[in-house]
Formats: sequence, structure tokens, C-alpha cells
Amino acid sequence: MGQFLGPLDSTLDGVVGGVNDFLAFKQALPVALDFLAASGWALLVSFPLAVLAAGISAGTRYAVARRRTADFEKYRATVDLLKVELEQVKRQISSGNSVDTELPALVEVTDVRPRLMHRG
Repeated sequence: MGQFLGPLDSTLDGVVGGVNDFLAFKQALPVALDFLAASGWALLVSFPLAVLAAGISAGTRYAVARRRTADFEKYRATVDLLKVELEQVKRQISSGNSVDTELPALVEVTDVRPRLMHRG
């Protein structure tokens, strides 16, 4: 008789284990669904924030690029003005004139270098 109860006991253990697994899954399902719902809402909120952050970053990069372009144009204008002044000085030296004339660059040149902040 014991030889027939062995397979039955093993089958009953398998059925009871399956029922226990099902009950554990049934109890864990609401927790998992709550987690998925919360993570879905978090993703829904984070997507517009990511788009907003990307837009702000692009705007900042654009402003920095415009400022650098403007600074470069100022440098270029200063260099061009100094070239003209240098040509005038060369002409005066070669002609032998040492007349005290005010050169245009002395009046128009402004310092366009970025200001360095010293932390102390």
C-alpha cells in the first residue's frame, strides 16, 4: 500500500505548492500594479520636464554662441582698426612726418576681453 501512496503524496505536494504559488502571486499582484501605475505617472511627468530642460539648454547654448560671435566681431573690428592705424603710422614714418596727430584707434578702441573674476 505504501508504494501507491508515494506518488499520491508527491502529486498532492505539487498541487499544494502550485496553490501556494498562485496565492502568493495573487497577493503580490496589487502591489506590482500599484508600482507600475506609479512608475507610469512618473514617466508621464518626467517626459515634458525632459523636453523643457532640453529646450532651455538649447536656448542657453544659442545665447552663448551669439555672445561669442558678437565678441569675435568686436575683436575683428578692433584688429581692422589697428591695421588701418598701423598703415597710417607706416606712411608717416616713411614720409618723414612726425606730426602729432590723434590716431582713430586711440579714441575708438575699447577693451572687449571678458572680465575675469578673482576669488579670494
